[in-house]
Amino acid sequence: MKEFENMTRDQQIEALAWEVEHHEQGIGYLQDLLEKEMKTQKWRMKKLTELKDDQFQKRLRLVASISEGVSQ
Repeated sequence: MKEFENMTRDQQIEALAWEVEHHEQGIGYLQDLLEKEMKTQKWRMKKLTELKDDQFQKRLRLVASISEGVSQ
């Protein structure tokens, strides 16, 4: 911070403008990364639900087939 105080006003403006732009780029990158991760997570949750539903349907068919065999 001491270095900043020793700068001229124009140098301070330039330094702060660079920092603001640099941080905005970093924030934009993080937002893009978060969006990508959210899409990936949404796909994982959808796939997990599908797999659980498939497993549940298989169990229902098994129970139904056993029930038919017992009732005959």
